[in-house]
Amino acid sequence: MCEGGGQRGIFTAGVLDEFMRAQFNPFDLYLGTSAGAQNLSAFICNQPGYARKVIMRYTTKREFFDPLRFVRGGNLIDLDWLVEATASQMPLQMDTAARLFDSGKSFYMCACRQDDYAPNYFLPTKQNWLDVIRASSAIPGFYRSGVSRARST
Repeated sequence: MCEGGGQRGIFTAGVLDEFMRAQFNPFDLYLGTSAGAQNLSAFICNQPGYARKVIMRYTTKREFFDPLRFVRGGNLIDLDWLVEATASQMPLQMDTAARLFDSGKSFYMCACRQDDYAPNYFLPTKQNWLDVIRASSAIPGFYRSGVSRARST
């Protein structure tokens, strides 16, 4: 289980990188929310350094975090930019994750509803993975547009 916490997720990213280096993965179930879901995505896709790069290179950019944009009525955090930039410049190796899932392991990302803050749990697939990361990372109030998802588990 990996919790969120924005840039504080760098610690979890480091732990998971060491797990990958040591080829340590005895887990059958992975649960993550927000930064934890992003970190676990890198772990499950077996991409050492991926989560650290996202945190250090992308979440520190003005395109992602912009208080002035927020004051002017926009989003404090631009998850659309973050997901699109990382997907195009350093895509997740989802085929690696698919093989892990085929071996019987499960991964759920948690996202809360914007209207009542109730948790919903999603199984990422190649088709919905990036939308689920976006939903899990969407902080109500700071990401005003929200994310729509039809199905949860």
